[in-house]
Amino acid sequence: MNNGLYLPNGTFVRFSEADTRVALARDIATRERMNLGMQWFLPNPDTVLRKLGQSIQVYRDLTKDPAVGGLVRRRRSAVLRLARGLDPDFKGPARVRKDVAAMLGSVNVAQIIRQALAAPLYGYQPMEITWAIEAGRYMPKAVTAKPPEWFAFDQAGRLVLLTPSAPTGEQLPPYKFILATQDASYENPYGEADLAMCFWPVAFKRGGLKFWVKFTEKYGMPMVVGKLPRGRGTGHDADDLLDKLEQMVQDAVAVIPDDASVDLKEVKSGSGNAELYERLLLFCRSEISIALTGTNQTTEANSNRASATAGLEVADDIRDGDAEIAAAAINSLVRYYCALNHDIPEENVPVYQIWEPEDKDATRDRQAKRSRDMRAAGAHFTPRYFERAFGLEAGDLDAARMTAPSSDRLPADPTFAESALSYEEQDGLDMVLEQLAAQTMPGVSVAMLKPVLDALRAGADAKTAQAMLVRLLPDIDTALLQQSLAQLLFVADVVGRLSVQTELTA
Repeated sequence: MNNGLYLPNGTFVRFSEADTRVALARDIATRERMNLGMQWFLPNPDTVLRKLGQSIQVYRDLTKDPAVGGLVRRRRSAVLRLARGLDPDFKGPARVRKDVAAMLGSVNVAQIIRQALAAPLYGYQPMEITWAIEAGRYMPKAVTAKPPEWFAFDQAGRLVLLTPSAPTGEQLPPYKFILATQDASYENPYGEADLAMCFWPVAFKRGGLKFWVKFTEKYGMPMVVGKLPRGRGTGHDADDLLDKLEQMVQDAVAVIPDDASVDLKEVKSGSGNAELYERLLLFCRSEISIALTGTNQTTEANSNRASATAGLEVADDIRDGDAEIAAAAINSLVRYYCALNHDIPEENVPVYQIWEPEDKDATRDRQAKRSRDMRAAGAHFTPRYFERAFGLEAGDLDAARMTAPSSDRLPADPTFAESALSYEEQDGLDMVLEQLAAQTMPGVSVAMLKPVLDALRAGADAKTAQAMLVRLLPDIDTALLQQSLAQLLFVADVVGRLSVQTELTA
């Protein structure tokens, strides 16, 4: 008996092989097969929220703390200052890229980025898209962040809306919600919340500040001691004096009986313990800074410039992670838009990117050096090259006056002394000399060869013209040529002197 069957193409497949193929094509370890009780949706595994029995509103309250709120703004502004836009190397249809760029121009991209950057704080951030049909096309009119505690994840890991009418979670329509998450996984689709690491440092910081204030009130001012005659230290007289002393602490004015006295005693025994509270507050603030920025150097009073700069470099890694979350949210919007309006495959959808802008001066200097090296190697450039490489506008360069470098120009012998001129000065001098020669030398040549040209126009043959050239050579007027050469040498001499003078005074 055959333990298998023949496929239509004639291939024999055993039943054991078929079972293996089916097993490879499906998931075995799933939530449906686990005993999760009667839970219809997955609980947030955040340990802080589970122990407190609270919602994400607890984390939202933490942002009111000055230390937390300041670092949150710093993280957000670090991403917003980056360059952003569609991938310039997009190889898909140009019409799709143009349409997507117009769509992004109609929405507030910066606001979408700000909303998406709540995901690193709370772990996840749903955003709802409001679509409108304009000219037969779906256009996003608004992208609004909704409170994360309104949502949960079902057994399949899908985002659902928690409503009283849907205890198991309301399924969301496609192309309606953008979900931004940080480090979400199969085990924890809610993502990792950075504010979870800040909860206890903020709690201890607030408690330490409260006790520090009490300590300051206790030891920061002298203790007021009232004295009454013997026999009057109890009862109504003592209570009345105590009330007046309390008012004196607040107003520095008191009215007491003539036979009573007040002493101010300086408290010194516990004043040194104030450093313990200060160290506690600094430690808590340092922990908050490490949790949100990855470093505590930029918030410590004893950090120097080098350590603070190193701290900013470490924070760049976190900034890049935040930028990826924001870019992923915008790319979700782009994919939804293309799915609703363009019938194109996934690989033809434009990609939105956020990257660190390169310093313009450094880029320009590197491009200029590259152009000089290419020119020295014999390359010829067009005005279009300079417009593209250096950001010039069309018409800034006079193409008619641009001269190409001589192709037979040889590099200088490396054993000779280097020129004192910089690359920019040498290029400027070469351009001036070439333009001056182009303007004067044609006239000089015509004046010198005028007798020969007249003979050729009169019908003389080449042999006769050659003999005439030999005969006229001693009588040719070279005054104009000498004058032109003198002008060129004068310009070169002036530039050389100015360059040496500048180098000596530098």
